[in-house]
Amino acid sequence: MGEVYRARDSRLGRDVAVKVLPERLAADPDAMARFHREARAVAALSHQNIVAIHDFGDERSVVYVVLELLEGETLRAFLGKGSGGWRAGVEWVAAAAEAIDAVHVDSIAVLPFTNAGGGDAEYLSDGIAESLINNLARIRKLRVVPRSTVFRYKGTDLDSQILGRELQARLLLTGKVMQRGDRLMVQADLVDATERQQLWGERFNRPSADIFEVEDEIARHIVEKLRLKLSGDESRQLGDRHTDDPTAYDLYLKARHHWDKRTPQSTGITDYVNASGRSN
Repeated sequence: MGEVYRARDSRLGRDVAVKVLPERLAADPDAMARFHREARAVAALSHQNIVAIHDFGDERSVVYVVLELLEGETLRAFLGKGSGGWRAGVEWVAAAAEAIDAVHVDSIAVLPFTNAGGGDAEYLSDGIAESLINNLARIRKLRVVPRSTVFRYKGTDLDSQILGRELQARLLLTGKVMQRGDRLMVQADLVDATERQQLWGERFNRPSADIFEVEDEIARHIVEKLRLKLSGDESRQLGDRHTDDPTAYDLYLKARHHWDKRTPQSTGITDYVNASGRSN
């Protein structure tokens, strides 16, 4: 989609390719949305076989994207000359396959879950989000924004498009956690940040001891919604955990929370020792 022109970047002194959305499509909301998705998707990738994006925007109603200029010829022209024989053709196809594989890597940011129940259960909402980050990061075709980055946005109320752009993630997973007695209630929502569209959402109301199952189900719902095909190892690792004891896990989450806070009143060491004792 779009027309491509050769241009000169006078500021940086380099030739570039400029892709412009045709005027007949500029007034079409669907075409504009597709053009934006294409530009953002490529900008989020870094691969030797994928063209790099330098800039994106609009000027006097002309929507454009500035790309690196690649000199050469089309695959059809190359093969038509018989250059390099069949081996060269295979190399071209392999390079294209690598690029296609990279394009199909999705990006997701698991934002800090909200402690909807108040009290001292913040350790639980933070812990569930962190566990989901670790679990989803085991999937090769999913680029997961690290905890150190997403937790900077804890407590913020930014528009999903802004968050997605700043985190370079197409998908956002948000959630709320509430604990009442021995019941655990978790609301999880998967949002397409580019389109501001909810892709999936579910409310879990389970015994607190089922926290592992809740985390596993959220991760697998995301995998199913994105139609990701997991290898045998990825499927097994998705539910891997260091302990099957929910009490030990609860103590561990408390310890991590206090350690991250590092307050003088922190009971993190005590919780960690207690958790270690139960998991052995």
